[in-house]
Amino acid sequence: SDTSVTAPRKTYTGFTEPSLKSVTIDRHGTSVVNYYYTRNFYEVTYNLQGIGSPQPSIATVQYQDDYPIPTVSAVGYTFNGWYTAASGGTQVTSSTTLTNASNHTLYGHWTINQYSVTLNKGTGISAVTGVGNYCYGDSVTIDATVESGYTWSKWTGTHNTTTQKYTFTMP
Repeated sequence: SDTSVTAPRKTYTGFTEPSLKSVTIDRHGTSVVNYYYTRNFYEVTYNLQGIGSPQPSIATVQYQDDYPIPTVSAVGYTFNGWYTAASGGTQVTSSTTLTNASNHTLYGHWTINQYSVTLNKGTGISAVTGVGNYCYGDSVTIDATVESGYTWSKWTGTHNTTTQKYTFTMP
């Protein structure tokens, strides 16, 4: 007599299970049942963490495809890449394969740029202050102590000014 059987399916991460298939096999026969699985799509959100632009659009990425990596920038910061966590995490590049079988967020990691202020004492200057390393956006005050018998003239260089005690924001 003929027998009706339902072939079992397997579950695979990142794939949609197909519908169950039943087949009827006559008493002398055999049958093969093929199941075809579909790779799922997941939404990847990009979080700039309050720094930089442009804000990347949400990407729809198929399981086991490589991540699309948006280009972003910010004045005064160096972009270090996209990561799986706001702090720490694993870096994701354009050759990283999506294996997270859920919608998820990638986080931009940034380093604030640092700059050095160097001051050279000219003739008649006994001391200068404000030398050091500063981060983008820091307020910097430079000053000079003028020796007796000399008159202050000016600062030259990036900030040409006649103000002896001069404050500026690190660009």
